[in-house]
Amino acid sequence: MKLDTRVMLAGLLLVALGLVGCARARLPADFQGPTIPIAAAAEREALEPSTLAQGSNAIQGSTQVSLVPSSATIGVGETVSVDIRISDVNNLFGADVRLSFDSNILEVVDANSLVPGIQISPGTFPDISGGQGFVADNSVTDGNIGYAVTLLSPAPPVSGSGTLATITFRGKSAGTSNITFTSVLLSDPSANQIPATS
Repeated sequence: MKLDTRVMLAGLLLVALGLVGCARARLPADFQGPTIPIAAAAEREALEPSTLAQGSNAIQGSTQVSLVPSSATIGVGETVSVDIRISDVNNLFGADVRLSFDSNILEVVDANSLVPGIQISPGTFPDISGGQGFVADNSVTDGNIGYAVTLLSPAPPVSGSGTLATITFRGKSAGTSNITFTSVLLSDPSANQIPATS
């Protein structure tokens, strides 16, 4: 793959295509505890105790991008790890996801203190180790998360399911925070969009 094609692919990965809303989960008005429910548009997975918000679909397709667990309750100062999962994809070569959360209630625990700024943990799907690809964006600022990764030729595209990245959240104050996909872009080796539900 020529350098200008790589630059074009990385640029395409950074373009925000779809917006996904997430219904707001609320605690009862008389709730006094210091727990923080994390609600996300994701596949339903039972956790105790939990609050779940079902998201709407921006792009229809058999491929799904979700957060696992789909909801959790944590106390102030406690942490929870949330995986960004890609399921049932064919021919994946690059991915760019954007999420938002309430930074007054949650904060992201830095996955790499040796790099300036705050980062999330890269996953293994697609596997970019050994020079097969690179992370084009890994940033957390003001309640927004950006993560983009691409394989490099001659690495083959991947199919199936796996973890794109992992976010570790820490509770800052009592309340409810939705974790919402604001953009999801998956692409094949020709930089064509792969339709997905988030």
